[in-house]
Amino acid sequence: MRMQCFGHGMNDKRVTRAISLCKRIVSCFWYSWKKRRHLAEVQIQLGLPSHQLITESATRWGSRQQMIERVLEQEGALAKVLSNDKKTRHLVPTWQDLEVLRSSPK
Repeated sequence: MRMQCFGHGMNDKRVTRAISLCKRIVSCFWYSWKKRRHLAEVQIQLGLPSHQLITESATRWGSRQQMIERVLEQEGALAKVLSNDKKTRHLVPTWQDLEVLRSSPK
């Protein structure tokens, strides 16, 4: 089996799409206090840790991976909150997006 290098893997369209989706999800919650409040309520309902989402920062090393890990950790709560609003339903990650994010290098 041939393994591709990490740099080329990051340029894969599926990876780019999944990371872009993470950024849009985080942005959606960053700009809406109502969504943040609803997320906190759903986290309690689902027994998830009450963590805020992490924004990727060009000056903070490892922030992309932290953002991905937090989105995966809160996957159920995010899907529930996003699917309740027809304006954000398109942001609910598909199973393919989640697989790509789970397989990203740690």
